[in-house]
Amino acid sequence: MQFVRLKKWLIGLIVTTACSPAPINKETIVLGELCDGTYSGFAHNMNTAEVEVTLVDHRIESVRVIRLDATRFGRPAADSLPARMVREQTPYVDAVSGATEASHTLINATANALNKAPRKRSLHTER
Repeated sequence: MQFVRLKKWLIGLIVTTACSPAPINKETIVLGELCDGTYSGFAHNMNTAEVEVTLVDHRIESVRVIRLDATRFGRPAADSLPARMVREQTPYVDAVSGATEASHTLINATANALNKAPRKRSLHTER
């Protein structure tokens, strides 16, 4: 009896661990500090994503998915996340239900692109 309970517990642990989505590498991104331009980002977890993010007037103007290597279940993330990122002005939007892994990969790729943008120099520099 105890063996059966232990076996069920171990199976549950393995399934839960194997199905955990990739973590989001959440960093503070202040768009007002970033220089305008177009930046490429990349992320790899169970899926691989490459994106291109365009900043205009310190706002996210567009997010374009260059590549998303995911299952057919992950494709909806590529269809809906970029528009939400532009609308909400952050890469850290809610994941698409059923496409959590692909969503997290796209979020991380977009954050990676924004972190490549040079920071504006302060008008007040120390001498």
